[in-house]
Amino acid sequence: MTKLWLLLAVACAVGPGGAWARRDALAEPRLAQIGDARSINDGVVTALAQDDTGLIWTGTTVGLVRHDGYQLRPVPVGEAQGGASGASFVRTMLAAPGGVLWVGLEGEGLARLDIATQRWTRFRPDPARAGALGNGTVRALAIDLDGVLWVGTTGGGLHSLAPGRRQLHGPPPRRRQPARRARAIAVGRPPR
Repeated sequence: MTKLWLLLAVACAVGPGGAWARRDALAEPRLAQIGDARSINDGVVTALAQDDTGLIWTGTTVGLVRHDGYQLRPVPVGEAQGGASGASFVRTMLAAPGGVLWVGLEGEGLARLDIATQRWTRFRPDPARAGALGNGTVRALAIDLDGVLWVGTTGGGLHSLAPGRRQLHGPPPRRRQPARRARAIAVGRPPR
């Protein structure tokens, strides 16, 4: 009979509402729908990133959308090719330390947003020029432990951009070939 009481005591402690079964409400993930069908212009999400301030950035096939915790707002992606503003196919994004959002685009290269000032810097493709992207479609972005941005393109290979620099480092123009594709980049620690 003592074993039965012990078993019942343990069951009550770990069962629904018991002390061992209690969980922190913040530890449980909670999913909620934000906005409606009109919030994302084309309804297609291609990339997501969260910056240092907590803003959620959503890449779409027609541009960028920012969520500030209350509403979704479209954000034009700098100046597109030909001087037009706005509609750009966002392939990938990376929120970097220091309030920077890197945006990889389909056919239009790379864009850097200074979140505090809302100023864009564009890195346009030019297969014939050293220091430029070999191909305009950026598929992967990563920052290594030294703060170097790594940019993977479709057809132009892998490029890097050191902190404070304005020119990319990549394969020489004569060595760029369509088979040079970087679709994902992983950054790790150097071997010991």
